[in-house]
Amino acid sequence: MSDDNNRPDGAIVTVGGMITSLSRRIAKTSGNAYARIELEDRSGSIEIMFFGKAYAPIAGVLAEDLICVIKGRMQRRDDGSISISAQELTVPELSVDGSAGPVCVALPEHRATEATIRQIGEVLRNHRGESEVRIHLDTHRSLQVLRLGPEYRVNPTPALFGDLKVLLGPACLEA
Repeated sequence: MSDDNNRPDGAIVTVGGMITSLSRRIAKTSGNAYARIELEDRSGSIEIMFFGKAYAPIAGVLAEDLICVIKGRMQRRDDGSISISAQELTVPELSVDGSAGPVCVALPEHRATEATIRQIGEVLRNHRGESEVRIHLDTHRSLQVLRLGPEYRVNPTPALFGDLKVLLGPACLEA
């Protein structure tokens, strides 16, 4: 999302990430339903609006922690901020059979306390599945990759990702 500043107002863009905020509303003037979301990736977040024909077919799909790809028209505001008026939303097929690769969790060394490690284990056990989990421990001198045993394999769902983000912060998941 960081390269959106180079695009002209009105450009059609495609962005992907996780919905971190969702607000459903009814327009006062028209009475039509619409939604406002914040979509976040590793480079930042952006406001996206769903109106009318773009909102109706996906109203039941929108949810916090949903990983999705959105195509829409970029709009520059007077204050310099950018938003997107959505035209379509797609949800990428996330494999739950383990073939999508491991779930990688970033953990800075200062957060690697006994209590946090115990909480991570609880979250992983609550989302049992077939995907391997790797902890990327950043010690500022090096990055250590810890492969967790089969008892910590998970189902890589938006619910798991949301629980990890609540525990460790929005930047805890790595590609």
